Amino acid sequence: MFLGKEHSEERLQFVASNCEFEVMKSNPMACPSTLVTGEVFFRKGIVGDWRNTFTQEQSEYVDLLDQQLSRKLQQKQPFL
Repeated sequence: MFLGKEHSEERLQFVASNCEFEVMKSNPMACPSTLVTGEVFFRKGIVGDWRNTFTQEQSEYVDLLDQQLSRKLQQKQPFL
């Protein structure tokens, strides 16, 4: 049973294999914007790899957004 419905073992294996990272990464229908931009949306998520992608300016901007959001959350939820 999956999502409240009965499925054959073959169908479950098909779904599971199509959810593998490499399969989804190579399937443009998993992220249709790939067809337009040509850029692959899926990334492995290696810790710290953002340093190879973000410029210094982008990094500083994300830090600023993080600080602003943290302040807002602390104001709304004083128990944090």
